[in-house]
Amino acid sequence: MKISVVIPVYRNGSCLNEILKSLSEDPYPEKEVIVIVDEPTKECLTTLNNFSRINYFKIILNQKRKGKVNALNMGIEESSGELLLFLDSDVYIPKDDRNFLESLVEKAKNSDVIDIKKEAEESSWLSKLIYYDYFSFTFSNWILIKETGSTLGLNGAAFAVKKDVIKKLGGFRKTIVEDLDFASRASYAGYKFSIVEDKKVIVRIDLNEKQWFRQRLRWSLGCISWIRSNYKFFKSKFFKKPKIMFSAVSTLFPLLLIPFMFVILTIIVSSDTFSNWVFYLLENIMPLSLLTIFSIETLPLYILFIICYSILSSMIISIITYSIVSKKLGYRFKIPDFLAYHLLYNPIWFMLVLYSMIKTKLKRKVDLTTLDWYIE
Repeated sequence: MKISVVIPVYRNGSCLNEILKSLSEDPYPEKEVIVIVDEPTKECLTTLNNFSRINYFKIILNQKRKGKVNALNMGIEESSGELLLFLDSDVYIPKDDRNFLESLVEKAKNSDVIDIKKEAEESSWLSKLIYYDYFSFTFSNWILIKETGSTLGLNGAAFAVKKDVIKKLGGFRKTIVEDLDFASRASYAGYKFSIVEDKKVIVRIDLNEKQWFRQRLRWSLGCISWIRSNYKFFKSKFFKKPKIMFSAVSTLFPLLLIPFMFVILTIIVSSDTFSNWVFYLLENIMPLSLLTIFSIETLPLYILFIICYSILSSMIISIITYSIVSKKLGYRFKIPDFLAYHLLYNPIWFMLVLYSMIKTKLKRKVDLTTLDWYIE
């Protein structure tokens, strides 16, 4: 099976030289590499020149910015492989991984769409938190693919798909989150997904705090649009397997476990059997003892207990779960970094999604150029 690697680049990819070098050294024989560059810089042209004489490399230069979606679709049209691998120009394959392409071809024998594990290169405090962002997304997809054979979305930094599948689906649509949109359409059409657990790509994080905020705001706006355009599909998925869907979504946003734990506690307290049992076991703990004498005076303590219980229990569940799964998926897990992700990073990300939901509900026009994105 021939594999075509499609790499869209805007100006100069931070890992372009590394990813092209890895692909040129990969021993898999039936391959081609297609690089589509919008507004190439001199540095980018120098990098490309080093690989231009390799016969299976195809380089397409666009002097004006056409956008990632157009570049991806152009790569599809130019490809001749039966399997397409899409890689962003800010990812690279670990140096010790010598059979990356062959493993994808093997996986494609029994699946149509292949997700690839991603890790953030840890070079700053922000990248250490983003590391868990990629971990959570892989974790979520691992749950969905393992239990349902499909998923709701893909991270477009690295994934593979059979060419006939993406052609039948009409390629990528012009939207902010073309990767999520494609995955939903492929899942709805009944194509089989798989995930490569023993291979990975590393994502280089060159963002500062301001750039991260703009990127996440763009992604959150795209996510809301994606959810609305696929609402009926998501609704049917959740109704069919609500436990699995909730597990997958709560790994992306652990904050959702807090209201869940609140509901659990409410059920326990409202049940005579459970509440009597709990109070009997913990009758010497002050907050619970005060709850047995409920009044206006104890209401603040009651509310404080509910909040503390919900946050603490959700945090403990997340720590235990991620600690176990990190060994299965091969991710590093450090409790201090994860707590910063859980208590600071992820809530900000979740608030951006809520903000985008409100903003799009009010139908305010979003200027994507201010968010450094372009859709023709």
